[in-house]
Amino acid sequence: MVSTASVSAQDVPGVNDQPDITLQSPAPDTTPGVSVSVSAVVSDPDVGAGNMELEIDISDLDGIGGLSTSDYGTFSWGLGTNVTSDVEVTTMAALNAALTTFTFNPGPGFAGTARIIFEIDDQGNTGSGGVLSRTRFIDIDVCAPSELGSAACAVNNQPDVTLPGTQNTPINTPITFTVSVSDVDVGTWDMEMEIDISDLDGIGGLSVPAGDYGTFTWGFGTNVTSDVQIDSMAGLNTALLSFTYTPDAGFTGMARIIFEIDDQGNSGEESPKNVLSRTRFIDINVGTATNTPTPTNTAADTATPTSTPTDTTVADTATPTNTATDTPVGDTATPTSTPTDTVAPDTATPTATDTGVVVSTDTPTSTATIAPERLCLVTLPVGAVQGRMKASALAFWAPDPSTMTTVLLPAGSSWFIINEENGFYELWIACQANPVWIPIELLEPNYDAVWQGAPLP
Repeated sequence: MVSTASVSAQDVPGVNDQPDITLQSPAPDTTPGVSVSVSAVVSDPDVGAGNMELEIDISDLDGIGGLSTSDYGTFSWGLGTNVTSDVEVTTMAALNAALTTFTFNPGPGFAGTARIIFEIDDQGNTGSGGVLSRTRFIDIDVCAPSELGSAACAVNNQPDVTLPGTQNTPINTPITFTVSVSDVDVGTWDMEMEIDISDLDGIGGLSVPAGDYGTFTWGFGTNVTSDVQIDSMAGLNTALLSFTYTPDAGFTGMARIIFEIDDQGNSGEESPKNVLSRTRFIDINVGTATNTPTPTNTAADTATPTSTPTDTTVADTATPTNTATDTPVGDTATPTSTPTDTVAPDTATPTATDTGVVVSTDTPTSTATIAPERLCLVTLPVGAVQGRMKASALAFWAPDPSTMTTVLLPAGSSWFIINEENGFYELWIACQANPVWIPIELLEPNYDAVWQGAPLP
């Protein structure tokens, strides 16, 4: 709430005195669509019955519409109704009579700060010195009803965007959900909405080209991966009612869509305008509802291995007491040591000293609960990559041309099955129930820690 104060003036004989206008202080607040009265009185110690000129304008605070604009609202007084600018030349008494009914009328849906400028001049009445004038203004805050009368009424409020929780959709199946934006004081002013399908693997930039994760369609765009629109809050919300994400053909994994809304500085009385924004995102799982495989049988495996390996971690430099040859996954060689605890239906017999790490987003075919110390059987998804972790700054894994659809590995092995999904690697540590997702950019500088089984980044 801002207004300018008046000063008392005394007549100086023979010299024209400056006129003044006294405006209400503090300035009144109001809410959208509700008119408010404003007190204003002109004065001049030596104007007498001479005429004065009063100009009143609703100021164009954003500098776009010129001196006077209807964007903020209109005013009414005794000499004009629902106007944005008015000029009258008459006596001081007549001007003051007209000002007793001065009312500001906020524009439809307007919220923010409206500035009204009053300029009074005395037409040179009376005395030497020529025409003298005075200009003052008053700021009226139009705010949400909950803020009326508080300091918050004069402050721009942050916009927001409301999203549903994580969504799931089958492969090649579009999904529609509702998104909405809100701002308690933006009124009918414009907001800017930017929507991007995020580049999760960090290769394509903020938004990816069509064909990586999919596209989206809304009221302002069809089958796009990025879009920016400036419109009223009502216009944006109408367009967001039918927001649809369409996965790329054959894509499985997680797609992330980022929504950023800003209020273009509407509203509040900050000068220059204080633009506020909010960014939120939604994740959509395509092809699976969760990233955690669920065993078909929860019965515990109570079998006890007949051989016990002595080296239990990759980083262990101790010499194992069992000298059996370590055979990689897919090797048809017969190991020299055979543990009695295996999981059907895989008939391969792993070595006792081999330990393993497995990844899959499919449902395991094993009918027994997988214990960390035991072998685990998983079905590899189509397109899974098999390889071995390498202590190299240039490569984290070495591709293996194996076409096996199932693998059988003891827990903790230095062998990895890696399912590459758009730059993310899903690793299962010791066949544990919950997979760990590691962005490639985080994995690269920490490959030694992963290799040694240390905490993941």
